[in-house]
Amino acid sequence: SLSAHPSTPTMAQSLTESKHGKLQCKYKLDNSLTASKAAAPGKSIAGVFKEVFLPQGYPSSVSNDYIAYQTYDTAQAFCSSISGTLATQAVLKGVGVGNAAATAAAATITHLLRDATGMVTGIGFAWLQGSDLDNNAKQWRLIADILNDLSMFIELLSPLFPSYFVLLVCIASFCRAIVGVAGGATRAALIQHQALRNNMGDVAAKDGSQETLVNLSALVMSLVLTPLASDNLLLTWCMFVSATCLHIFCNYLAVRSLVMTQCNGRRAGVLVGRYLDNQQVLTPTQANAQEPLFSNGASSGVVLAPSLGSISYLLGPDDYETLRTFASSSNDGCLLPVHGMVAIVLKPDATPNTSLLYFLAAVFLQQQKTNAEKCLAQARSLLPQMVEKGWEVERCQLFDHGHRVSLDKAE
Repeated sequence: SLSAHPSTPTMAQSLTESKHGKLQCKYKLDNSLTASKAAAPGKSIAGVFKEVFLPQGYPSSVSNDYIAYQTYDTAQAFCSSISGTLATQAVLKGVGVGNAAATAAAATITHLLRDATGMVTGIGFAWLQGSDLDNNAKQWRLIADILNDLSMFIELLSPLFPSYFVLLVCIASFCRAIVGVAGGATRAALIQHQALRNNMGDVAAKDGSQETLVNLSALVMSLVLTPLASDNLLLTWCMFVSATCLHIFCNYLAVRSLVMTQCNGRRAGVLVGRYLDNQQVLTPTQANAQEPLFSNGASSGVVLAPSLGSISYLLGPDDYETLRTFASSSNDGCLLPVHGMVAIVLKPDATPNTSLLYFLAAVFLQQQKTNAEKCLAQARSLLPQMVEKGWEVERCQLFDHGHRVSLDKAE
């Protein structure tokens, strides 16, 4: 940015040039552009390190939780690399490295079976759970890393059971395939959250650089530890258990440090619950700290945009009347409380803001068991207060089944 000093009759006008809030250079305007002596000093080692491994414009170009998350993520990646080295060593022993009786054909078949298992699993998992990875990124990030530890645990066990070696490495590949899909998808969702200046590419690239540096450090450590553990089963397992426990702990701290400003079902449940208790609207920081990681909490039983055919057997005469009224009205959504659940029916023009409004109303309805209009009024009152607290209400991370209904005027 360039800022001009007020001109005076006795002083030459000058320009101060800054980059991301830091002084770069000063220029004098004397019918030419002349750099003054106040040029920015040379870069320090810390400054070079920051440019190489942190996104351009840090910290203003990323979310406030960036450094906390990346710190814990770096620690867990280091632990995971150490565990991975131990697991790789075990698999190599299992396929016959160092065994004169082992054949290349047997090792190749084992490798192919393991890879095939992983490929099929990855496709199946993406099909079954792909739409939930954005909504509950914290949960799936943690599950991915736990499954990664489980796969390495199975690989460490595999050489101890030669008769079941192929089965065990295929099970490990099954787990690792889920890790690949869930870890990659949630990483993309978290990078989108961290990037504040349409700089997802830069944030992703620097995240990759950080991970490469950590893996390089872990590789050096592994070069020291591997000879010590290669023939010592007790030391191998002690190292693995220690690294795994620290890995899971750092992952938990990492996901807990995230402060997502968009509502998913679980954060909506936390918000509504506190609002009903004492009329307090939680900030994103407060709600994220209370968000359940492995259950839907207060939002259990709320279904957004299901197929009417899937719930038709639950509907009664009053519900059909509600649908008829809704279809001919100007409302973009309606609530159908049926048998302990609340179904949210939406029209094609419903926006993410509309989805969030009706989802909050449905959670109010689940908690209070009162009439839908009162709950909708409460949700309308809550939304502007959420904006004041720093929530994004024009976008949300709700699990949307994707069905929309409209009145067929031809009939």
